[in-house]
Amino acid sequence: MEVQPAEVVIKWMLDHLTSQDPEYQHFYAKPGSDVALMINNLGGTSVLELLIIAKSAIKYLTIFNVARVYIGRFMTSLEMAGVSLTVLNLCDKDWIQYLDFQTTAPAWHNSFDANS
Repeated sequence: MEVQPAEVVIKWMLDHLTSQDPEYQHFYAKPGSDVALMINNLGGTSVLELLIIAKSAIKYLTIFNVARVYIGRFMTSLEMAGVSLTVLNLCDKDWIQYLDFQTTAPAWHNSFDANS
């Protein structure tokens, strides 16, 4: 794949992830559902690039309520350039509270409310 703008790459990734085709369906949530978005830095991606990716992903996911966004190095690969995206359907309102709990897990950061 040749280098593409962030919006194109994020659309391609999230189209695949949120596809309604049963052969490819990996994620399902009704429009308007609360979701959490995790943008994992594989190790060699700059903060500026991560924020551009975050903006593109949040913009793409406007059919959902992106309730939480997590950006950082959660699982790296020896300074590999790139990211992975995870979208979690917060089908139970308690899940947001669980995600917000304080933790001592080394890679887990405190969350922020994407709507504020």
